[in-house]
Amino acid sequence: MYETDISKITKIRKGETMWSGFHKYGTATKGLIVFARYKDDLYISPENEELFYQKILEINPEVVIENV
Repeated sequence: MYETDISKITKIRKGETMWSGFHKYGTATKGLIVFARYKDDLYISPENEELFYQKILEINPEVVIENV
């Protein structure tokens, strides 16, 4: 399992798929890319996006939520 410190998250990009060459990370067609300092980026697809944003922003209000 991969983890990142919530205080290091800088931005969350909505509605995107993360690819590496011909390989897609994750199984969802549209998920979230979580950008963190030091290149600890994650591709996730939470069950409840709005609750996820709410909880992240409670801990780190500096996170930017970006639409694609």
